[in-house]
Amino acid sequence: AKVAELLKALKVTKVKLYDWNPAILKAFANSDVELVVGIGNGFVAGLMDTQAALSWVTQNIQPYLSSTKVTGFSVGNEVYTGDDAALKANLVPAMRSIHTALVSLGLDSAIKISTAHSLSVLTSSYPPSAGAFDPAIM
Repeated sequence: AKVAELLKALKVTKVKLYDWNPAILKAFANSDVELVVGIGNGFVAGLMDTQAALSWVTQNIQPYLSSTKVTGFSVGNEVYTGDDAALKANLVPAMRSIHTALVSLGLDSAIKISTAHSLSVLTSSYPPSAGAFDPAIM
């Protein structure tokens, strides 16, 4: 709660959380801070099922939406730079299931879905117009 108060005092308007801790979601209630909630690599496989994703959103996020501005989910973290083939295969299906859950709850226009990658997934990053994903990773 103290960190949330500090960020509000500093007029920070966007924060990425690496977890969906209820106490943290409550701490940002009634603030103008927009939150991107991280979904860790360990939860990706369990959210591949649409019903599981719907249950997760309904239980862990929806109760806070009336007062807390959750504007995005970051599913997994640097998945394609690791050696976990199952995690890589599960990422997109989990993202699709979460999106389907958001659509069914009418939240898809308010909450966007993304995933974080390191720059090592690119063959080139400079200049930005020359950026391209490494085909060996994808």
